[in-house]
Amino acid sequence: RYGKRLALNENGEKLLRHCNSILGELDDLKNSFNDSRNKSVSLYVTAASALMPEIIEKFNTLHPYIKISMYQRQHMIGQGYDLNIYSSDFPVNEKNNQQLLEEQLCLAIPMNHKLAGLNEVDLHELREEFFISLTGDMPLYETSLHLCKNAGFIPKINLESNNPSIVMDLIRRGMGIAIIPDK
Repeated sequence: RYGKRLALNENGEKLLRHCNSILGELDDLKNSFNDSRNKSVSLYVTAASALMPEIIEKFNTLHPYIKISMYQRQHMIGQGYDLNIYSSDFPVNEKNNQQLLEEQLCLAIPMNHKLAGLNEVDLHELREEFFISLTGDMPLYETSLHLCKNAGFIPKINLESNNPSIVMDLIRRGMGIAIIPDK
């Protein structure tokens, strides 16, 4: 420090150069979106779909001229999406992959179900229950099946839908139970 000024040593100068470079890249990225009137972003979402409305709302507030197209059907995989949001039962250490969050799973049951007042349930206790599930092409289907098999049974799936909102509505109507993300 010299009076009211700071002097950087050699390491400080290196750090400053890298910080300026990073900040410049971030500004370029921000400007590329700001200059993107009538551009679009495509999303392929098979996980965390309950979080998407809030995320899209915030993005749209910052970038109102960018059209967002969100796809959730398994048969559309490999279509060249800008962003793919998916779930995995194991860590993925691949280039261009970033873990966004870790979700806990819980049991969704009707309000009047015999297990409704319990804080915890052993999965084996569910062996006679009817399950409502996402369709087999959705990642949560395989996860639920795997958990039940590890508990010693194959779930009795009596209803399937590729729409998480419909699954939840069927549960509310007392049509069955499901293993779902806690959020």
